Amino acid sequence: SVELDKNKFNLVFTNKSGAPINRHNFYHREWKEALQKTGLPLFGFHTLRHFYASELVARGIDIKTVQEQVRHSSIEMTGNIYTHTNHQKVRQDINEKLGRKI
Repeated sequence: SVELDKNKFNLVFTNKSGAPINRHNFYHREWKEALQKTGLPLFGFHTLRHFYASELVARGIDIKTVQEQVRHSSIEMTGNIYTHTNHQKVRQDINEKLGRKI
């Protein structure tokens, strides 16, 4: 591991020489193997970002906070991508209140 004070890029995760990790190498050498060991289906690392944002919206976190968390340049971008999750939650809540199973 590389200590941050010896890391000119100020990164937490680096390659063995302290430089940024090459995303292609990371995916093929580390990520795929980790997913296979856990029995999870293969998916890109970026999918975790979408999962995180979708979970925030589904749990009722306001869209402005979600935008800040995922560092989108505009609230419109976040809203266009993630508000469908919120609509699903609203529909689920309404159905539960009406005693319907969805």
